[in-house]
Amino acid sequence: MKKYEIKIIYDQNTKDFEDIEIFVKNHSNGNFFQSTKTFLLYDSIHNYKPFFIIVRYKKSIVATLLAVQQHETGVLKKYFSKRCIVTGGPLLINNDNELISIILNVLDEENKNVIYTEIRNLFKIDLLDEYFIKSGYL
Repeated sequence: MKKYEIKIIYDQNTKDFEDIEIFVKNHSNGNFFQSTKTFLLYDSIHNYKPFFIIVRYKKSIVATLLAVQQHETGVLKKYFSKRCIVTGGPLLINNDNELISIILNVLDEENKNVIYTEIRNLFKIDLLDEYFIKSGYL
């Protein structure tokens, strides 16, 4: 089993941002919705809390996912409306089964306090459906 470094990024002031942007640009399924630009856009919106999950192997990013937690204003509304949206889906090197399991497990841990998580894949990753099903996303 490979030794991966897993990192969750809530702050734009990180050296990882440049690496993420390069990874997204070079990935065949990378798009605007998985970019650092989208993170900055979400970060500027009231009641949005974006975060990246990145997985590194030997210092190189091998998987990433941009998620945003959203909620309504007000204590009660916040409690009943907190959700997480992932637009674009996860980006993985070679659609690696181990990487999708890692990403989805970390996503679940980060979203323990939301009422639901919705992953809006913008490309087909049928090979990974069993991992989405196993994690309760399909």
